[in-house]
Amino acid sequence: MQDTFTLNRRLSRRAAIAGGAVTLLGAASSRRARAAEVVRIGAVPFYSSALVFVAQDLGYWKASGLDVQIVNFEGGPLVNEAMMGGGIDIGMGVGAGPAVALTSRGAGVVVIAQEAYDGDASAPPDRLMIMANSPIKDIKQLDGKPVAVHAKGSISYVMLQAIAKAKAIKPVILEIPAPTQFAALSRGDVVAAMAETPFPEQMLVSGGRSLFSLPDASVVAYMAATVSVTTAKYAQEHRDTVEKVVAVEMRTARWIMANPVKARDMITARLKYRPEVIKLVNPNCYKWGRNGLFLTSSIHWWGRTMKELGIIQNEPDYAKYFNTSYAEGAAKKIGRVSDPDFDELQKRSL
Repeated sequence: MQDTFTLNRRLSRRAAIAGGAVTLLGAASSRRARAAEVVRIGAVPFYSSALVFVAQDLGYWKASGLDVQIVNFEGGPLVNEAMMGGGIDIGMGVGAGPAVALTSRGAGVVVIAQEAYDGDASAPPDRLMIMANSPIKDIKQLDGKPVAVHAKGSISYVMLQAIAKAKAIKPVILEIPAPTQFAALSRGDVVAAMAETPFPEQMLVSGGRSLFSLPDASVVAYMAATVSVTTAKYAQEHRDTVEKVVAVEMRTARWIMANPVKARDMITARLKYRPEVIKLVNPNCYKWGRNGLFLTSSIHWWGRTMKELGIIQNEPDYAKYFNTSYAEGAAKKIGRVSDPDFDELQKRSL
């Protein structure tokens, strides 16, 4: 017969082992509960679309409890297609124009936040580029000539159409991927290219020059450049996740606005710009809204202009599709801050 001490010691050992097993199971369960939620975000390689990359490099996605998987695309329209097909959950860096076009068709999407905007004519991000030795001196000389955009329906496409209307010209628009536009210029396949940072800077380094740039008061004085989009279904089923994403965007935008030169260096390093190109990228070519809100007058300008140009049949229901409730929910998580640059433009009309 076992003595009481020995029996109690064995029972204690068994209880400790059992307790340890429970503790391990509890820890594993806790780890699973804390596992970061996977979010697939579509991105494009333009300066105005870099918010997603800066957030990753700063560690903000991870800190928010999100496991963000970045999927790269050539342009905003392709991001939209992938999102609608279920290949990604959220599209970031989508041009305001493509977003307006998507919502105008009554697609089951919601625009959850604005990202970049511009309004400084001394630091233009959108330029109509020609060869340095081109005989063209005036934009009127582009009438009837072949001009490149990287994709129809893109920001550059709408910008070129808006310029053409304002200047009463009708260029022949050709789709040429942004990375190969300068080669097309050099060969004479096109006489000009509508390009967005960093591509104008790359062309300047390689032997191009700027013929016209935006923003410009004769066409448009300021613009909402990029936005974040998701499907209505995803937003409904993952509202807290969407608000976390917007909160990270807002936090990242605030860092960029406080550190424009550091941000430029981070963005250009991530997107692998050449050193001589980086020198030409003005860190103020874009600004980012600190509170995720929409530059309403510009969003409406996009819709109005695209309808006038025949790109869309009807303007979208802005209140339905450009939803500020996600930014408001994000603000409850991280607070709202003063945004004088944005607010100054918000007071103006187009």
